[in-house]
Amino acid sequence: MQANLNEKSLTRCRFRQITAFMALICLTGLSSFRHPYHVAVTTLDYTFKGNARHLKVEYRAFYHDMEDAVNKFAKQEMDIKNHADIRFRDSVVYAYMAKHFKVMSDGNVVICSKSGIQFKDEYIYVNYDARGVQLGKVKVINSVLYDVEKNQVNMFHFNNGSKKESGKIEYPLQEIEYQF
Repeated sequence: MQANLNEKSLTRCRFRQITAFMALICLTGLSSFRHPYHVAVTTLDYTFKGNARHLKVEYRAFYHDMEDAVNKFAKQEMDIKNHADIRFRDSVVYAYMAKHFKVMSDGNVVICSKSGIQFKDEYIYVNYDARGVQLGKVKVINSVLYDVEKNQVNMFHFNNGSKKESGKIEYPLQEIEYQF
């Protein structure tokens, strides 16, 4: 009976210690711990029917990482997910992307239109479109987030009709090629 009471007391004591520790974590801000992995995914979808050719580019990353990079780039603090002026926010994000991200085909820069920025859960999606573009040997130059994360990994999915390939580059590498 005595051993059983000591076990219950010990269990209550541990529970109180754990509860106090969790409260301390919440109060000190350690609960805002950011993810330990820094991975972004770029998808290039190339479709064509006859002479109609379309390239859709989607860049997806954790929005906190993008926020850190954009704030460093713009030399100001802004909450990119909840910014009041969406046009301004989009212009800053696209300006940052223009400095760090390019799609080239056969040595020429592919001119892409900005087709929107969305947020879903913890991710930011930065989208581009290019219509009427003939793709051959494609080179993607991507150093997005390298200025804030030295362990950044950029994964790529190249979709060309039924042909799909994937690849990745890790800091400090910035280029990946694909033959459409």
